[in-house]
Amino acid sequence: RAQAALAEVELTALAPRLLRELSGGELQRALLARALAADHPEDASSLYRRAVHPIVELKKNDAYAEAAGVVHAVRDLAKKLGREREFADWLAELRRAHKPKRNFMKLLDAL
Repeated sequence: RAQAALAEVELTALAPRLLRELSGGELQRALLARALAADHPEDASSLYRRAVHPIVELKKNDAYAEAAGVVHAVRDLAKKLGREREFADWLAELRRAHKPKRNFMKLLDAL
């Protein structure tokens, strides 16, 4: 059931390895954010932002790649909402919080 939900909202990169490692709540937030993005971008952005830290804390390169994809989605929503400055501030905070994770920083540099 979870695999079908991931496929439906195009978060298949989370499966199968990351899927087992995310809590049920974290996974639900990620799925809900994807579903809300088109009609409720502010709500989706908030959910995406909360999803990034738990994914990064998995401390694996595939998790970092997934987190970078979520950051990309937040950036796109910020542009859509005209909140680029707010995004920049959040991204700077994210970088400070996860500075020791060099591979994640490299992925953020590529955004």
